Amino acid sequence: FHCVPCSAGYFAHEVGSGACSLCIGGTFSEADSSFCGLCRVGEHSGPGSGWCLPCPAGRYSSMGGSSECSRCSAGHTSAEGSGNCSACAAGRYALGVDGSCPLCFPG
Repeated sequence: FHCVPCSAGYFAHEVGSGACSLCIGGTFSEADSSFCGLCRVGEHSGPGSGWCLPCPAGRYSSMGGSSECSRCSAGHTSAEGSGNCSACAAGRYALGVDGSCPLCFPG
């Protein structure tokens, strides 16, 4: 009988486990782990992840353990890795796509 360490994204929480279990979305584990950790606010992960990724600019996750990031609403933006969105300054706009707030066109 030969013990094999679990791969990143999997875990075995009991001694003598016969198989490794998959970490669910919003969690992660390094190789040879006995548990899956939660992604932090501003991060997300899919099932079987070995690490969490920051939410891209224009998206956010306000709770730890997120499996995906939400898009900022129109007129709001966020930087990469954000836990919330903020309103664009007066005279600027955002479509909630890339995290930028360009100047409004005159007229």
